[in-house]
Amino acid sequence: MKNRKCILNMILVAVFINILWSPKLVNAQVIESEHIIVVDMKTGNRQRFDLPKEENINRSIIVNGELPSYNYYSLKNIMSDVTNVLGFSTKINPLAIFGPDDRQKVENTSLFPYCAVARLNVTYADGTENYSTGAMINNHLLMTAGHVLMHGEFPIVNVKVQFGRKGSYTYYEVDDFSHYIVKESYADFNGKVEDDYGFLVFSSNVGQYTGHFGYIYNPQNSETLYTAGYPDDKSKGQYMYAASGNILSLSKDVLTFDVDTYGGQSGSPLYVMRDGQPYAIGAVSAHNDSFNLGRRLDTELYQWLVDHGYWR
Repeated sequence: MKNRKCILNMILVAVFINILWSPKLVNAQVIESEHIIVVDMKTGNRQRFDLPKEENINRSIIVNGELPSYNYYSLKNIMSDVTNVLGFSTKINPLAIFGPDDRQKVENTSLFPYCAVARLNVTYADGTENYSTGAMINNHLLMTAGHVLMHGEFPIVNVKVQFGRKGSYTYYEVDDFSHYIVKESYADFNGKVEDDYGFLVFSSNVGQYTGHFGYIYNPQNSETLYTAGYPDDKSKGQYMYAASGNILSLSKDVLTFDVDTYGGQSGSPLYVMRDGQPYAIGAVSAHNDSFNLGRRLDTELYQWLVDHGYWR
């Protein structure tokens, strides 16, 4: 009888150990955790990183919750007036116009912050081509949406980045990005708005020529929200359009808003104005029947970019 109990105990221990080391359980843990993928465009190497936990975020490096923008043209006293341009002081696809269409064409795309907004002409590994929008958030980093950098299972192979494009005119053009960054779970095609962020990392100091948006982690619902991008329904994205509206809600990862956007504006910057300067809080991602949605540039993501040398 003792031998039978001993054998039974050994079986139970073996089963318990097998469960602990089960590949299915390990995979489940991977899926539930937060990881970022960085892809080297030259070698195709794909590195996987952990996102920092909320309790490990160092907000003290952001003064008053803000990082300043950089207006290249301020040196020449040429600063755009957003109100003059605009005319007033969970499906992954931003195709929603709410009420009257408030979008207005940006006539001078060489003015900041519009010169820091780019049309992205994207080619994917299956040969498909598309275009969308992105914006500089520091000297080497362009923010866009994750679904801009992935076409189903096919990643980008090339992106022509045209800042301040207006018809045949382009303020500044570049295609020398070295890496792109996406959320691992989005790269595995789950299509969730909270995972829908992407970045292009440039080899050169692009922001020196285009300027870049500032960053804040503490936007308020009462602040006016702005965006600018290249909508498909307006001359097939050949011209930049800007609009403003209301922040409807803010969660840790996602914001909802009633600013008008359309296809082609995926990845467009969502920003607020403080003391006359633009501060990015996220990028256009999706819509439903009641509002549009954007992926926030949250503190965990910002901290990861700082820790890995992408915020410079």
